[in-house]
Amino acid sequence: MRRSSRRSIARRLAFLGGHIGHLPPVSARAGRASRADSAAQTYRPALAGTAGAIVLLTACAVGSQFSRPPEDFVRLGYTTRPQVEARLGRPGDEKNFRQDGLQGRAIQYTYSNDAETAKMPNSLCIRSLTYMLVDDVVYAEGFISACAADHTNFDERKAADIVKGRTQCDEVPQLLGRPSFRAIYPVAKMNGEYVIGYQFKYVKRPLLELNTYEKDLEVVCDVNGVVREVASSEAGDR
Repeated sequence: MRRSSRRSIARRLAFLGGHIGHLPPVSARAGRASRADSAAQTYRPALAGTAGAIVLLTACAVGSQFSRPPEDFVRLGYTTRPQVEARLGRPGDEKNFRQDGLQGRAIQYTYSNDAETAKMPNSLCIRSLTYMLVDDVVYAEGFISACAADHTNFDERKAADIVKGRTQCDEVPQLLGRPSFRAIYPVAKMNGEYVIGYQFKYVKRPLLELNTYEKDLEVVCDVNGVVREVASSEAGDR
């Protein structure tokens, strides 16, 4: 596996709430990496269960039920926290984050119900929605789901069709569907650039073993909307 030096915002949010955790970044875990570039920065919402929470999840629902908002709900750089909460209610968890001198706040909604059908056999249905705010304005949003109804699974084989310096970023959703993550400056590293990403993770049963599978793909788009960097990783056994 090639190891990347990418610094993950999700890692900084590792302890976001009592029932939300996050495994170390893919680059720091044993697994398989298809492509990785140290210039690409990872922006992934946290989605994994701590041991105590997973025991709870086997018996009942955790969090408040919510549906993923439509694509046009959040306008990055303009939509505010009060507008988010007007639709979704108060977040279940939140935490400050720091990145290259930037200070902001991440808010997160998570829901799981053992009675709801999961995307993958013998796994747990859990979904998470994260917004990253600076001065109460949303600059990044991420959604990840292992539920059959709204899963974020994607065909990683199609990533081979994304060519740095040639592919237009608006072509990527045509290949892979709606991104599970998107970010603009100042959460994205460079002014004028933006990031779109895909991530899918699920927790296998028996849940107490904390056996997970995860894959992700990140695309950095330059000021002209052309793909500048592509990074993908995979960890765990399907």
